[in-house]
Amino acid sequence: MSWASYVDNMMALAGGHISKGAIIGLDGGLWTAVAGDHLLAVTAQEASVLAEALKTRNTLVIQKQFQTGGINIAGQRYMFVRDLYEDGRVILGKKANEGAVTLQVTNLAVVIALTPNGKEQRAATNAVNTIADYLQKANY
Repeated sequence: MSWASYVDNMMALAGGHISKGAIIGLDGGLWTAVAGDHLLAVTAQEASVLAEALKTRNTLVIQKQFQTGGINIAGQRYMFVRDLYEDGRVILGKKANEGAVTLQVTNLAVVIALTPNGKEQRAATNAVNTIADYLQKANY
């Protein structure tokens, strides 16, 4: 199964509450190639910055990085809202009039989903969690 198919499954699980998604490695690598409307065009620089902060799994490091510089994904800057469980595993962001972003860290990856304005981030976060848990159990 390709990495893009995990994004497809995540979107299906969310029932319309995810507009785009991506998977990056904690090494900063881009696991999903930009080959469709449903995949985020995460740049190598953005992936590197995200991975550098998230691989620490340190809430204080993550908060400092994202509160200062925002969560930058596909050329958009999202405001850091919170570390959902205060363990550096699930990060939530928001951009006024645009929507929200959910990021969840696994052993080797970060699963990312965008929730369009007017949709429920909770539904997106649940779908991200399902895919991330599957990857975690598969040692990804």
